Amino acid sequence: TPIDYVQVREYFNGGTFKTENAAWYVEDNWQVTKNLLVNIGLRNESFTNKNADGIPFVKVKNTYAPRLAAAWDVMGNADLKVYSNVGRYYIPVYANTNVRLSGQQLDKTNFYAYTGTNSNDKFQVPGLGTKLGGEVVNAPGAAPDPRTIVDPNLKPMYQDEFIAGFQKALADRWSVGVKYTHRVLKSSMDDICFGAGAAAWAAKNGYTADQAAAIGDTVDHCFLGNPGRDLTANVDLNGDGKLVAVTIPNSALLFPEKPKRTYDALEFTFERAWDKKWSFQGSYVLAFSKGNTEGYVKSDIGQDDAGISQDWDYPGLMEGANGYLPNDRRHTFKFWGSYAATDEVRVGANVMIQSGRPKNCLGYYAGTLDDVSIAYGSSSFYCGGKLVPRGSVGRLKWFKEVNLQATYTPNWLKGATLSVDLLNVFNTRTVRAINEAGEEALG
Repeated sequence: TPIDYVQVREYFNGGTFKTENAAWYVEDNWQVTKNLLVNIGLRNESFTNKNADGIPFVKVKNTYAPRLAAAWDVMGNADLKVYSNVGRYYIPVYANTNVRLSGQQLDKTNFYAYTGTNSNDKFQVPGLGTKLGGEVVNAPGAAPDPRTIVDPNLKPMYQDEFIAGFQKALADRWSVGVKYTHRVLKSSMDDICFGAGAAAWAAKNGYTADQAAAIGDTVDHCFLGNPGRDLTANVDLNGDGKLVAVTIPNSALLFPEKPKRTYDALEFTFERAWDKKWSFQGSYVLAFSKGNTEGYVKSDIGQDDAGISQDWDYPGLMEGANGYLPNDRRHTFKFWGSYAATDEVRVGANVMIQSGRPKNCLGYYAGTLDDVSIAYGSSSFYCGGKLVPRGSVGRLKWFKEVNLQATYTPNWLKGATLSVDLLNVFNTRTVRAINEAGEEALG
């Protein structure tokens, strides 16, 4: 017989967390010839993130990031410079990951019969009757064993970058330049919460039903790993407290694609150097930012939970995720300059005109990769029951802004400067971001 009941949830997550980052960098400039300068560098970084008990749960040592740059004075008179740079850049594990993944989290729920009485205070717990069933404990209030929440072979997130360009001097202090930039994501890091795929793989590969369930349960509690790579998890296979390393192939996790992100930009610049009277500079950038993961945050749904984003939680959330990313601004124009009205007064202005970001239609998951993504609400790339790939429903409007500045440096008061900035002087208003949820409920 149906009865009215009260659900009481007690939740807490806290603790004191520490991170330790260390780095060293060595660099050498080598004048290969009179006109060619080469810069060689090597950066080494180490990251240690500790849980609420002060025990390291992420420990990455000696990430070597080489850098190589060159500048060539073609004519030997500083008239034409050709340059390039290649390098690798690592990103440390965010401290937010400590709190979310390894905090002293308490999460328990109890159920009681409803007595039919309420307080006048809407925040007061309703009258509780007989307790129904046992307590449901999702988290006991203690930091989890760090060996059971992180892949012991975890690799940090990093990307490679290549830059090449030239700058040419013209007459009367003018110069022009062109620069090409290419960045590519080489390794991603995030939590993976899809244990069903791991359990199904284990059941087909010689593990008992209980062992397969233990493997799936370990991943199911959101496991920090490298999406797109095989996942190694320390699992209590036999319920005896002894952890066994189990390597789960990436294919078993059923994600439709591996992590990918590229950024390509071509920048054209011009400059009229300051001659104590006026200067003027400008640039135009044609850029393409594409992939299936933005990085540590997810701005298309406004998630700033660095390091523990929705991405890679479940396969369905990544279906249709490949496309133009939220920071894809195809065209950007910038102009800035200054003018000395007198020897004490200088005025300046800067203008930015930028195309809008791509839009999505996010909705409830309606695919077949898993049956859990639907619980995330309007945050998959299915909308109205149909797959609507990332960035495929148009763009926001262009953004335009003009700022002015005036600076007064009085000769009668040496060392003093008075500046006034006028921002967005034409009061232009453009929508920079929207709520991209395309449906509020199923059906």
